[in-house]
Amino acid sequence: MGTRLHNCFSSLAWRISALFVGFLFAALSLLSLASVAAAWTGPSSAAPNGNVAAPINVGSANQVKNGSLGVSGLAVFGNTLLQGNSYLNFGSTAGTNGYGVRDNAGVLEFKNSGGSWASLQATIAGFVGSQWTTSGNNLYNANSGNVGIGTTSPTYKLTVGGNVGALGFFHTSDARLKEHIETAPGLALVERLRGVTFDWKADGRPSSGVIAQEVEQVFPRAVRTDADGLKMVEYDQLIAPMLEAIKEQQAEIEILKQEINKLKSEANGSICATC
Repeated sequence: MGTRLHNCFSSLAWRISALFVGFLFAALSLLSLASVAAAWTGPSSAAPNGNVAAPINVGSANQVKNGSLGVSGLAVFGNTLLQGNSYLNFGSTAGTNGYGVRDNAGVLEFKNSGGSWASLQATIAGFVGSQWTTSGNNLYNANSGNVGIGTTSPTYKLTVGGNVGALGFFHTSDARLKEHIETAPGLALVERLRGVTFDWKADGRPSSGVIAQEVEQVFPRAVRTDADGLKMVEYDQLIAPMLEAIKEQQAEIEILKQEINKLKSEANGSICATC
């Protein structure tokens, strides 16, 4: 009796031990699987038999996502395709209410915040194409307005608000383009002009020239007055009077030379007569 009872207890203890070992093995297996799942890095190739495309990180085939995709940053190392009538919006408003760039039936349009959609090509043409025209290596403006460099209110075909550097300036002067040609006044006019030195108020730069108001009193055709009442001198117009003044002075010098030579001859003759 005692031996049979002892055998029963021994058998029960062995079964309990086996059951505990089984539970322990199962727990360790679950922990191992959890560790593997936590370290999962995603597939690196297409699924067997090609029934599922390769993931985005390794696939080379085109893939389509119908829903929205939110990313905190996007780097594109190839072509980007936006299907027809798509929008590339900025800010937090999507669709036609946003601002950015869109395709409108093959026309690339843009919109600023608070603005309206406009054709990018037409806008650029409005700024450039309608104002400037290229012909070979030439670029010209065909409208009737003025061009300003360094100024927003040009008063002449080209108004430069600063210094201009060039190797030379050529003025059209063909006789076939002129009429009422007369010899310019010379010494009598130049004698009434005053050359001055001065400093420009804008930057203190020293310079020399004439005073427009003084020139206007003597030779008004050389002075221009703009819409603001600012007077300007066309210095080129002073060249002709100066040329004539030099010629007049040279003629007077030649007369004086002749008179001096005559006096010398007469003086030499008088000296010889007394010798």
